[in-house]
Amino acid sequence: MQNELPLSVVITTHNRPKNLQALLGRLLPFAGHFELFVVSDGAIVAAELLAPFQPCLTYIQIPATGGPATGRNLGLSSCRGRYVIFCDDDDLLEPEWVSFFLQQCPLEGHLFYANYRVIRGESFDVSTAHLVKTIDLSGYTVRHLNVSNNLPVGAFAVSRKQTGDIRFLSRLQTHEDWDYLLQVSTVLPMKHVPSIGVSIFLKPQATESTESRNYKNVQMHPFDYLALYRLNRSLDAEIAQARASVLRKFGLVVPVEAL
Repeated sequence: MQNELPLSVVITTHNRPKNLQALLGRLLPFAGHFELFVVSDGAIVAAELLAPFQPCLTYIQIPATGGPATGRNLGLSSCRGRYVIFCDDDDLLEPEWVSFFLQQCPLEGHLFYANYRVIRGESFDVSTAHLVKTIDLSGYTVRHLNVSNNLPVGAFAVSRKQTGDIRFLSRLQTHEDWDYLLQVSTVLPMKHVPSIGVSIFLKPQATESTESRNYKNVQMHPFDYLALYRLNRSLDAEIAQARASVLRKFGLVVPVEAL
């Protein structure tokens, strides 16, 4: 493998072969032009799914970890791409997002982020899925990120060299990607790309009001918010006030000076 490619894509997967196949199918036209990491903490991924991505492929099989942080960190520790995109196995990266890094080859030094689609259905059966909404993040800034995270995994890419040893925290029950973004935003300026980065899928049986796929861990959200705020201190008093307001909605009253 050459020393550096424009892009590394790190996919974490857990016993969803049909979803993974659909995601890899989206990436197939770019095979050989980017570096692919597939980290499985479940069943062994079929060799025929991965074969088209040789020789720019690294496949890692790990014990079940209970979350994607370990897999993403393994990818970060070994990848060589100028930029790194992470993706869950049940989402679909959009070709225009991947093309941005392969064709324009942006210089290092940014936290790029794109728009995204929310789709009701299964990623491996888009013919029966339906669009819920398209999210335009052109007005999203680091100040918004410091209060709440609107960037799903797959919709952001980090400049690898500038992020150094920044890693995902596996001890968080939820929102480990948000913590990672908050850390990265302290060393990289955020820059919006006006394209669709990823399509994220909500389960068909879920209600239209379900915005988060972490609903099974919803009881942990206020405590993870508080942990994230304390790990990543406010940029200024205005953001601290906004954080305190968010926590109050969860029923947590925390002094502004602690945020």
